[in-house]
Amino acid sequence: MFWKKRKDQPKEISPSTYQKEDRIAEAILGLKYTVADNADADRKQERREDIGNKLLQVATLLFVILTTVGIFYQASILNSSDKSTHESAKAAKDAADAAKTAAEAATVSNRAWVAPRVIFIDTIDPPDNIKVKVFYENTGKTPALDVSFHSEGKFLSQLDGSVVPEDRYRNVRMGENESCEIPAISFAGVAYPSSPQVQSGSFFTLSLINLVQLTKDVKVILIIRGCFKYRSEANWHKSTFCSYLEPNQSLPIEKWAFKDCADGADAD
Repeated sequence: MFWKKRKDQPKEISPSTYQKEDRIAEAILGLKYTVADNADADRKQERREDIGNKLLQVATLLFVILTTVGIFYQASILNSSDKSTHESAKAAKDAADAAKTAAEAATVSNRAWVAPRVIFIDTIDPPDNIKVKVFYENTGKTPALDVSFHSEGKFLSQLDGSVVPEDRYRNVRMGENESCEIPAISFAGVAYPSSPQVQSGSFFTLSLINLVQLTKDVKVILIIRGCFKYRSEANWHKSTFCSYLEPNQSLPIEKWAFKDCADGADAD
């Protein structure tokens, strides 16, 4: 019974027990604060990381924008530069072309130009020789050097021997004038720029059996094709011409005039 009484009797708590309990409570409370502090620190870290990520995203976006703007700006500069370069090159080419054109115009305006001035029948030598004289002149501004005269005679007629129609000889076309390729008839040397008193002449003779009578009867039309070769300064040039003797039976044959063909005249 005594034992029972002791068991039911309240247990006495010593001061050291209270101290232990206080330390445990303090430890638990400290742990709680530590956990809370760590949680708060984690949240702050997360916020910092989130802010950092957002700042990084903003910086990346700004970098992309600035890079794009820079690319477009450089492209604009390059395009402007290319356009300016193209315009400068075009201006330089235009200036060079203009200078070349001016130089060529100056050369053309100052060079020698040799061409026939008048062609006529000089004499008729029996029985059937017709001597033709060609007066030519230099209409340019500088002397023509090493002038040579080349010429050939042609005859236009009908296959049946009838009279040559007027519309045929007035529109006669002899094709390419190759008289420059035949041997020279005369060498005039220097032809100076013309004045009313300065002109040169060259003779050549056409011969054909019964030529004079056939010409008078308009059964043969005389055609003269010629070429002048000459040098103007360092450059060689040539002038070609083609003329036909136009019938005029109201006049003696010596008075008939030479007229230009429809082709065969050229100069370079």
